[in-house]
Amino acid sequence: MSATKASILDGQREMDAAIVALNKLISPQQENKQNLFRDFQTQLVATDHQTQVIRDHLATLKDQGRDYFSAWDREIRGLKTEEIKRVDTRRRDQAKASFDRIYQEVDSTKNAFRPMMTTLFDIESYLKSDLSSTNLERMRPLVLRTSNEADTVKKHVRAVLAEIDHVWLGLAQRTK
Repeated sequence: MSATKASILDGQREMDAAIVALNKLISPQQENKQNLFRDFQTQLVATDHQTQVIRDHLATLKDQGRDYFSAWDREIRGLKTEEIKRVDTRRRDQAKASFDRIYQEVDSTKNAFRPMMTTLFDIESYLKSDLSSTNLERMRPLVLRTSNEADTVKKHVRAVLAEIDHVWLGLAQRTK
């Protein structure tokens, strides 16, 4: 889980850097638009790359969770005392519900993140051939909207991280 959490935090930093780079690019006070555009492109590619790293970590986490809960189910089936079996089943169900909330939050994050990234790539494509002040000014409302979408993504990311922490704490207590 720590690798998954770290990759998500890295993804958020990359996304933040892409948004900052884009806002610098459209700022009328900034000079050397070509360098700023390259910075934006670099951050956009880094963000896109990090999303694949996050996907891989989440897939691994899902597999590990499935294995963990399968092992826990086997342990419960091996218990002889019904009262202990009921208590452990309740604990397992609570832990599984917490684990499932991670993926519910991940889905919410994806639903906010994908359109934002699509817009960022469209902005990059649109600006590739024309970094004039007029063209950059045309992009300002879209960049503002995209920055707001990034804030929404960050809220979802915080919720994912909170659920990971919650599950991690619960699992750590179980192993004591």
